[in-house]
Amino acid sequence: MTNPNIKIVKLSSGESVIGIITSDDFSINIESPLKMDLVTHMTPRGIAESLNLTRWMQPFSEQKSFEVDMQQVVTIASASVGLSQYYKYVLKKVDNSDMLPEENVSYEEVRHRIEATDDPNNDEVFDELLDELDISDTIH
Repeated sequence: MTNPNIKIVKLSSGESVIGIITSDDFSINIESPLKMDLVTHMTPRGIAESLNLTRWMQPFSEQKSFEVDMQQVVTIASASVGLSQYYKYVLKKVDNSDMLPEENVSYEEVRHRIEATDDPNNDEVFDELLDELDISDTIH
């Protein structure tokens, strides 16, 4: 099961941030925040969108947890199972390396690797991707 505290926060600045969220009446605490960016680009099949997760405040601070005034929060939503797994994957990569934001793995990269195979039913590709995502939570 995924962490129920992994949530998406839309801020009044327009930024969307995903992280482990706890809150009270006046503020929220965002642990291990990653900024969410949708990138639109052309593919041979047409326009596609990719989600990139990049460090939010960590390039500027050593802190792992940040307090945000509730007045700066537009809305909070629970992350989907897939987004939670992607968040954990990117967070692990960020924590284990000195990765720059431009080097983040996107959904589009995963899609490209799947489409690059001649056989769309090639289980080896899917097994490799699942191993890389390190999905250890059982979902029923």
